[in-house]
Amino acid sequence: MRPPIDPGLSVAAAAVAAATAYTFFQVASRIGASKARAGRLWLAGGAVVVGTGFWAAQLIALLALRLPAGQGIDPLLSVCALFSGVLGGALLLSVSSGPQPPLLQLLGIGFAAAAALCGVSLLDSPAAGLDPPAQFDTVSVLAAAGLTVLSCLLQLVLVFRLRPAESRLPAPVPVVAPLVAGLLQGGALLLGASAARIEPVSACAVAVCLPPDPLALGLAIAGGASMVLALAAVAARLDAERGTLTAQMLSLADAAIADVRREAAAKERAQDSLRDAEARHRVLLETVPDTIVLIDTDNVVRYANQSVWRMFGYRPEEIVGNKISMLQPERLRMAHRQAFQRYLEDDARRSEHSAIETMGLRGDGREFPIELSFVESNFNGRRVFAGFIRDTSARRERESKILRQGRIHALLSRINGEMLHTRSRHELLDRVCRIAIEQGQFRLAIVGLRDGQEIKPVALHGVDDFSIERNVVISLDPDGLGGDGPTAAALRAQTVRVCNDSAADIEPVAWRVAATRRGHRSVALFPLIVGGQLAGCLSLYASEPFFFGDDDVRLLNELARNVSYAMEFVARDEKLDYLAFYDPLTGLANRRLFGDRLNEFSQAARLAGQCMAVVLVDLEDFKSVNDTLGSGAGDSLLRAVATRLVRIGGNAQSVARLGADVFGLVLPQLKQASDFQAHWQAQIANSMSRSFKLHEQELRVSAKFGVALFPDDGDDADSLVRNAEAALKQAKHSGERLLFYSQEISKALNERLNLASQLRGALERKEFVLYYQPKVHAADGLISGAEALIRWNSPELGQVPPGRFVPLLEETGLVLEVGRWALIQAASDRKRWIEMGLATPRVAVNLSSVQLRSPDIVEVVRLVIDGIEESGGGLDLEITETILMTDVEQHIHKLKIVRDMGLSISIDDFGTGYSSLAYLAKLPINAVKIDRSFIVGMTESTDTMNIVSTIISLAHSMNLKVIAEGVESQEQLRFLKLLQCDQIQGYLFAKPLPPGDFEQLLRDGGRLALE
Repeated sequence: MRPPIDPGLSVAAAAVAAATAYTFFQVASRIGASKARAGRLWLAGGAVVVGTGFWAAQLIALLALRLPAGQGIDPLLSVCALFSGVLGGALLLSVSSGPQPPLLQLLGIGFAAAAALCGVSLLDSPAAGLDPPAQFDTVSVLAAAGLTVLSCLLQLVLVFRLRPAESRLPAPVPVVAPLVAGLLQGGALLLGASAARIEPVSACAVAVCLPPDPLALGLAIAGGASMVLALAAVAARLDAERGTLTAQMLSLADAAIADVRREAAAKERAQDSLRDAEARHRVLLETVPDTIVLIDTDNVVRYANQSVWRMFGYRPEEIVGNKISMLQPERLRMAHRQAFQRYLEDDARRSEHSAIETMGLRGDGREFPIELSFVESNFNGRRVFAGFIRDTSARRERESKILRQGRIHALLSRINGEMLHTRSRHELLDRVCRIAIEQGQFRLAIVGLRDGQEIKPVALHGVDDFSIERNVVISLDPDGLGGDGPTAAALRAQTVRVCNDSAADIEPVAWRVAATRRGHRSVALFPLIVGGQLAGCLSLYASEPFFFGDDDVRLLNELARNVSYAMEFVARDEKLDYLAFYDPLTGLANRRLFGDRLNEFSQAARLAGQCMAVVLVDLEDFKSVNDTLGSGAGDSLLRAVATRLVRIGGNAQSVARLGADVFGLVLPQLKQASDFQAHWQAQIANSMSRSFKLHEQELRVSAKFGVALFPDDGDDADSLVRNAEAALKQAKHSGERLLFYSQEISKALNERLNLASQLRGALERKEFVLYYQPKVHAADGLISGAEALIRWNSPELGQVPPGRFVPLLEETGLVLEVGRWALIQAASDRKRWIEMGLATPRVAVNLSSVQLRSPDIVEVVRLVIDGIEESGGGLDLEITETILMTDVEQHIHKLKIVRDMGLSISIDDFGTGYSSLAYLAKLPINAVKIDRSFIVGMTESTDTMNIVSTIISLAHSMNLKVIAEGVESQEQLRFLKLLQCDQIQGYLFAKPLPPGDFEQLLRDGGRLALE
């Protein structure tokens, strides 16, 4: 039988179908009007909404059938029906979003969509789950299918006809036409539902059964579907209105831009294209280099052209809807908002155009200069603003380049003028740096000068804490630390080194971090070439990256060449002045400048009522350093001593080099004379007692100190230095390490000068005489030799002890002449004794350090023994151990020659020096003389006895004779005989004897009693 149809649900099904068709038209209009991503979203969402509407209408139509046995729902078939509806809706919407297809293609699409919608009915009907299933009237089903095809075709035609750009229909048509198409579809659904033939005995055969009276369920489905469709339609309508508003605002912006373009025609002469602006304005809008934005009173961007991507790195869609402040640095945003708010509140300025210079912020965080101008307009009663943003980086760079080159030209001119009046290199370089900051407006300027394989800063000016720059040292050694970098390589090649972005430089990371932290973004180093050699470099720092262009580098390199020329000329004048006042080795003041400074110090001390100390420092045995290690080591030692004294004095102004190994030191501002002793112990003594490191070896150098105090010992430079020298000389002669000047010292010095004066003529006046002290065999007392000892018999002073005048002989250099006389006299006395028939032993003559270092000592000895038949002329040489162990290699060479002449060589005072066993074996010696101090102490100390025993054993093992000097007691003699000492010399047997007494001793048999 044919079941009755519920009229209420029939109306509901038709209403849902009509609403679905209306929503379809609204969504289809948005798909065509929206851009790619939004269009795809509208297509997907619309297909779901429209398909759901068709499915809901079909389900309501089925529920309208009043079945006696009730209905059910097969979930799987119902979902398939829903999918068929979505597919049909997708077909209709996808076609409606593009251009209208040809008629045949349109018919094909309509039939395909109708088939999908018919599938909804064909799947929903079995979903009712009746048993036996319903039968359908063929005519009714075909009629329903025809109405569905008609509805689909009508909807497609209306979609293309109702488009805003093509519609010429009366106002009600866009609303009525979709409803008509929807009612056709609803009729088709009801017709298809009414075609069902139900058996009276049919019952629900599915799990999900519906209530016998489905009216409430149908109305609920209709209400839910209507709500979804209404929301979709409203959303489409609102989106359409928003698109209309945007189009209107774009039109307004286009008009505003056209106005601005017309106003700027006289300035840029680029507005010839405005005659056809209506046809080309959008192309111009998207291709102009300036960024154009449209903002509202809330500072929100409503439009941005494509230039925003090129200028700021944002796509237009990323800007639209956001605050315009996102294009500004954070620090400027608050000021912009406040200024914009004041503008909005100031009616007098509302029509005023403004242009400001400010900074923009790119998407990557970089700032750049921009020019911002805007025009206010009114859109639908709302205030909007068209903003025009221009990147002024290139313009500012051109302006900056012109200004920079102007400053550099002025810098060149001013420095060249300063060069004409500067005579000091330090002053020249200091002025160059200062003018570079003042005139050139650099951030930092440094001039470094070459010191060996390093370039060290000597002049610096600029805005910085200088904590690193003052200690910046560039190594030129490619194997040294930092010497393999590009800066060092450029300087070695004498070429310019430019770094226009310190953050990306290839120098070490530490340098990049330090430079960037201090704001140095660009650096240029220009070599300073003097005499064809690298003399230093000029370093200029700027805060802007890419500061140094090719023209700037060319001009600044010319400046560096001018500075190099000036340095060369100034160096000549400075060298003359320097040599006049400074010691070239240590860089300290010389005696002349020291005197000037000392007068200034004394004047200041006099005004302040303070004391002052003048200290002269003499390095002991400095010549041995030169002889042993070479003059280079000696120079290094002098420089090291100078450095240490400068540290003691506090600055180089108070230190001077007064002689080869003599330094002067001023200690001003002493409250009282006793303060010096504390200063001496705390600083001078401790500092000078530490070793010096020369050529990878430790060297300890002792020194003597002479001190004169202001004002007690003098009130001017001459008297203070003279008295300090007197104290120093007395310290050297007395063996004291430190002596203060006193009247006694002055007296002793005068006596010494008087003694030296008389000593100079003593040789001509024949006042010198040789005394002879015998050496005897320890075994039998037979005289085996004699030592010639010089004595001075002065008519005024009487017999002067050797300890008083022998050091003066060495100090004055008279020892060379007197030493030659001693050799000749000893040979003459011995020859006379032989001619008298006496058994004459060999005579030993002492050789001083001055004689041994003399280059003609070998010739002197040869001339003395020439003509004497006895081997070596019967003469021997005695040389002290300390003298012999300085410049050993040279001494070995000379002594070998002398020994080959037949002379025997003895080491005097053996044990008091620092003999090396390696050198001892190489020395051409025949005997060693044990120093008197060991002989005196061996009877009192077991250790000393062991030393003497060791010396004798060592000498005998090397085939050397051993002579003990200073023997004064029988106990000493007994021990020496037990130790098998070869020869003995001392007061136990005989004092040094005049020639006549020694001659008588020889006459008496040449033997001395041992008991």
